[in-house]
Amino acid sequence: MVILYRLAVDAVRAGEVGYARMLTSLIRRIAERSRVRPPRWVKRGICKNCGAPLIPGVTARVRLRSQGGMSYRVVVCSLCGWIHRYPYKIRGRAPRSRGGHEGERGEPEGGGEEGPPLEPRRDHREEWDHRGGYRGDQAEAQSQGRDQG
Repeated sequence: MVILYRLAVDAVRAGEVGYARMLTSLIRRIAERSRVRPPRWVKRGICKNCGAPLIPGVTARVRLRSQGGMSYRVVVCSLCGWIHRYPYKIRGRAPRSRGGHEGERGEPEGGGEEGPPLEPRRDHREEWDHRGGYRGDQAEAQSQGRDQG
């Protein structure tokens, strides 16, 4: 699939858009029949409307937009005008949550309403036995037996 996509890109650069569309339709047929997903960069590099390879500056216009706290990569096919929007995350920043942001101790930062106190997180790997049993019940039973004796 990657080889066919590269051939399609070379065909577009040579001016053979019809041949490139035939190659991209072949990529889709191979993916459907063999039940193998093409890589994300190949899938996003093909116009979903006309089937032409999307090459920035040649067959596509690429813009970065932010709207309502989300950032999008907007790709417009210059052959058919189809608009593709792909969300992306800026490196180094945490994604915004819909609720209030919580600090280290589980308290909401800022001027939000305080809810019930949050329990500390437990490490569940330590609680499960390798045989599929729950260690917490065994530990409680053993501690109760020691306390009584």
